[in-house]
Amino acid sequence: MTRLANRTELGTSVKYNETKRLPNRDSKDGIIPLSPAIRVRMLSGLQYREVVLRSVASACRFVTRRPDNPGWSEFRSDVVTAVSEAFNNIVLHGYNGRSDGIIELEIRTRPNHISVKLRDFGTSFDLNAIPPPRLDELPESGLGVYIMRELMEVKYRPGHPNVLTLSKDFYPANGVAMVEGDA
Repeated sequence: MTRLANRTELGTSVKYNETKRLPNRDSKDGIIPLSPAIRVRMLSGLQYREVVLRSVASACRFVTRRPDNPGWSEFRSDVVTAVSEAFNNIVLHGYNGRSDGIIELEIRTRPNHISVKLRDFGTSFDLNAIPPPRLDELPESGLGVYIMRELMEVKYRPGHPNVLTLSKDFYPANGVAMVEGDA
């Protein structure tokens, strides 16, 4: 027991948003040259939306060392809103409200950037066939894709699985972007 306690006190110093080679069980040599991904796999029920949104909101902190930076709250809000719309669309349209489908979430961050992938095995659709909404009519639904496109860069690959990628760069309101090595 003492040996286990001593071992857990030992740690490896990894700096914020480390991009050096980190241990990884999935790679051939156990090392990856990227920031590690956050991965969550869940059923396609709306009750899991909070898990997704909390994961994404937390990951936004890895985009900048200074989350009190002007513009960061708006950045996080945009990312969370777009991912919320994406998750809702997958559950309600991709799986037609069924709660037994699988949704895989993968979040990657680096300084000043976040990328969120949502994979599902539900019904595919043509992203480019979605017409822009008629905002003068104040529609109650049908705004999800429009909101995602307004807030983030959107890429979609239909198939088995469908892969929706939302990405966004962070530009602080003061115009000073963090670079690798900033304290």
